[in-house]
Amino acid sequence: MADRNDSARKEAFLQKGLDLLADEGHRSITIARLTKELEVTSGSFYWHFKSAADYQTALLVYWRGAVENVIDIARREGKGVTTTTLKALAEAVRKAGTYRYDDAMRRWAKESEEVAEAIRDADRWRGRVLAEFIGVQDPTDERVELIGATWRGTSGMSDEERRFRLLALTTDTDELRTRRKTEPQKDP
Repeated sequence: MADRNDSARKEAFLQKGLDLLADEGHRSITIARLTKELEVTSGSFYWHFKSAADYQTALLVYWRGAVENVIDIARREGKGVTTTTLKALAEAVRKAGTYRYDDAMRRWAKESEEVAEAIRDADRWRGRVLAEFIGVQDPTDERVELIGATWRGTSGMSDEERRFRLLALTTDTDELRTRRKTEPQKDP
């Protein structure tokens, strides 16, 4: 049975991979780069992963776990109230920084069918969860699509704009108009 140090080392490889992915793109994730960044030997990498392909699969599972963790936080903090849950989701996404990974994953998916399938699967799951959050039956409902697109993020969009978009979905229209008039506009 693996001890906590083994689990922590494996998680360090996976977190470093997500960070490299978000900061520099999928081509930066190499065994040599990971071991150099983590100051470990390649033997340590192979202790945890059979191959680079095995690592890629584990990285996709780890990313999905980060996404699911954000949902768990929103469910706990939202306590079944739609606006509270969506605001908790926006805050959890901001704090966890998972939008950074989503943007990078989508770029990577253009070159990898395994990554593309992982994203399609995650998006279907997110659609069902968001439909549950806002109380609609159809995960393809326009509101679910809009919230989902905001959650996933858009390359080049600032954190402030992401938060504003999620808030816009949960805020009274008059309050939203007032905020838009008083908040300075930022360029993407």
